[in-house]
Amino acid sequence: MSHKGQQAAPTQSAGDLSPWTDPTTSTLLGNDLMDKCVGNNEPLKKVCSNSRSSALWHFILFHLPAMLVTLTLLILHVTNIRWDPSHPTADERAALQFAAKAHESLILISLTDILLHRIRYGLLGRNGVPLGFLSSPFNISFSVRYLISQEFWSPALNPTAKRLFTTVTAAMVLLFALLGLAAGPSSAIAMIPLYDWWEIPSPRFSSGYSAVVEQDPYTMKFESQHIPKYKTCGLVDNQTCVNQNLSMILQTLKPLISLSEMGPETIRLGNVSAPSSSPPYRPITLSQATWDSETSFMGQLAYAVTPMDFISETLGIDTDMIEMIDREPPTLMRSEALKLSGKEKWKQPLVAVHCSEVRWQPPSIETSLTFGFEERLYENLTVSLGINDTLDLLKSTPENIDDEYFHPLTTTILDIQHLLPAPISASMLFTFSFMDANYSTIVQSDNVTIIDGDNVPTMDINLCLVQARWVEADVWLYPKESLEIRSHLGFPLSDAMQYMRQKSDNHEVPIEMTDKWLRDIGVPPNSASTRRENPAYRQGLNFCGGKSDFYPSSCVTSFLAVYLANALSHSTDIKGDFETGRSPDPNSTVINNTYFEHIYAYGFRESTIILLAFTALLIPAFIALIHLALTVFARQPWLCFAWGDIGQLLTLALRSKASDELYNAGAGVQRSQTWKLVTVVREIGEGGQLEMAVCAPMTMPRRGQGYAGVEEQEAI
Repeated sequence: MSHKGQQAAPTQSAGDLSPWTDPTTSTLLGNDLMDKCVGNNEPLKKVCSNSRSSALWHFILFHLPAMLVTLTLLILHVTNIRWDPSHPTADERAALQFAAKAHESLILISLTDILLHRIRYGLLGRNGVPLGFLSSPFNISFSVRYLISQEFWSPALNPTAKRLFTTVTAAMVLLFALLGLAAGPSSAIAMIPLYDWWEIPSPRFSSGYSAVVEQDPYTMKFESQHIPKYKTCGLVDNQTCVNQNLSMILQTLKPLISLSEMGPETIRLGNVSAPSSSPPYRPITLSQATWDSETSFMGQLAYAVTPMDFISETLGIDTDMIEMIDREPPTLMRSEALKLSGKEKWKQPLVAVHCSEVRWQPPSIETSLTFGFEERLYENLTVSLGINDTLDLLKSTPENIDDEYFHPLTTTILDIQHLLPAPISASMLFTFSFMDANYSTIVQSDNVTIIDGDNVPTMDINLCLVQARWVEADVWLYPKESLEIRSHLGFPLSDAMQYMRQKSDNHEVPIEMTDKWLRDIGVPPNSASTRRENPAYRQGLNFCGGKSDFYPSSCVTSFLAVYLANALSHSTDIKGDFETGRSPDPNSTVINNTYFEHIYAYGFRESTIILLAFTALLIPAFIALIHLALTVFARQPWLCFAWGDIGQLLTLALRSKASDELYNAGAGVQRSQTWKLVTVVREIGEGGQLEMAVCAPMTMPRRGQGYAGVEEQEAI
């Protein structure tokens, strides 16, 4: 309707206004509405319209930009778009921050417009709007103060206008305010790429084939048939795969167990290199729980862990292939096990060796020796071995060598693990000879007298209990920094004791090493000797004895842990190739190597923060789509153009007749009842001037009933 009168129309008191009395004057939503200022020659203004095209163009201008930016960011993350390694520069990252701020502004514009649409609908319709909600669209961008104010909560919790409309409006205000607060950080999280290790999806240097191993490369019981078949290492100097380069391993072990570093109880970590003819190199990580000589009776502990040898071999092949094609390898290569069920972490052997030391001087009246393993790997475990049966080797008297060194005597592989009440993989004895004082004991009634005699040959006997388990680990190679393979367990190696104790408490079975396997891993297959012995144990015994600077028990513990971990890493060979891209064979495990670059890229990466950020960005886009459906594709489209900012709304209020409901000097703003008052916009007087009226409804309608018999038309 158009209002063409040029004179000021008479007005009526807002206190007398009752817009719900007559249905013909209770709503201004049905037609295009024009308004003009009657006090001057200002041209007519279009307040609202039922034009579908106007509503569509309004949506394109105010809502579509934010939706398009959000959709673009979603596509960037879903498709995992990457930046060039030299980008983004500092200026480009700064520009992205400005873009994120612009995106935030677009979201706030969209949310503000939707909430304004709701407020305008209430002002011009039958419902009216609580006075406290009038400023809500203009508080979305800095909504914390408004959300904790009486202005918002008074009408939200106890509305006096139509309850359903007010409750829905309050929920919209609260939701939009939270989305407005989240828009800034969410846009920045989605807009700025993440600097991380990103997988190269289809590397050009890929050969198209991957190596495969047995379906289950983690044997739980090692017997003679589990000796390496020399497919990869071959026989060198008549040495088995396990014993090759043992001397070099012992030399790298030497500084880790030096006496000069012995002291009070400590945990020491170090890497022992497993030599290889070509890179990459496979480290054997050693952890030692060391004690000084005064507490050595409590036993010595060592842990060793290393990746499987076939992983090292395949990473080496891939590195050579990459260098042939690209000349420079990628910054990170990761190895995983690929099975029918999907990708899995590799497992690697973790070997714990606990040695207990006993000294024995022949001839002796003792018939057995007792070894204590107290509060370390096992709980108060003691092992007694009979001298005449198990320890038959001790019947011979050691040589009388008049010096202060420990001289190696013998090594013995025992088969007693099934007799012990603890999870044991293997047990071995290492024996040394040295000169020590002869302690004679004289018993006189209840008194015991110890007489210190001359130095006599003494045996230093070390019983070593081995516990080995397969442990999951991430395995990768970082060629640009080091040609040494790296791995990461699910716990620090210094916590290996706690891990082993937990597995024992859960009664999980450890790896079993038979005496034949322990012997044959060091015996060449063409050995002509009738007495098959593993020379590695003798070599380790010689290394730990003689004129070395080690305590034998500490040295033997570390040597045995490193040697057995290295042996277990050779337990599986590569058995063939597999075409990349096919489903894995159910009878084999594919060695799946992936390649990564350290660059900026977009992606979700199983990040909860990024998912939450996109949730906060997609909800406004979804709300905008609902708004589009209700304003453009509804049976009767409706769009209001007026009062788009706080200044226009204030101008409307200033030119309106003062309401009797707002009394005293402060207009009652300290009273919660004031913010519950219903505010409407109506044509006042004969001139049809639009004014804002504040009034208190006479009665509360029942649920589902419109005012004055006119049903409400809900819209967002």
